[in-house]
Amino acid sequence: MSIPHTFQVIVGLAGEEATPSPVTAPSGFFTVNSSGNGAYAKIRLTVDNNGQWYVNDLSTGSGSANFSSGSQGTWLNTGSASDYDIKIDFADGTSPDNVWLNLGTDRVWEIQMEEDSLADDGDLSIRNASTLTVLATSTITLEAEHTP
Repeated sequence: MSIPHTFQVIVGLAGEEATPSPVTAPSGFFTVNSSGNGAYAKIRLTVDNNGQWYVNDLSTGSGSANFSSGSQGTWLNTGSASDYDIKIDFADGTSPDNVWLNLGTDRVWEIQMEEDSLADDGDLSIRNASTLTVLATSTITLEAEHTP
């Protein structure tokens, strides 16, 4: 006769906590709208070397945005910004596209539309500049829509 056995598997050491990531990838859907002759819709994403990231509405004419311009959050949790690289692989090629850039310098991506609209989805990655290990990924969408 077989007697049922119960097994418990314990993974990790007692009291051991997970190490938080030194970086957090910016993410979200950000859109600006503008209208008027001679005006344009313009949106800017900045990931700065002080550990913050911003989305700004730089549109002219009348319009609106689905966010408040300015700081959206912190990407650098520990360490120095120059220890990390960033790239965004945008579907429609918003520049700079799919190129690793060191975060020791502020990095900026912009879309400006004068007669139409563009929504560009990007796969954002942040890696350790020395080991080249990707530490954080996300999706970010920038959209600018203008009606003359």
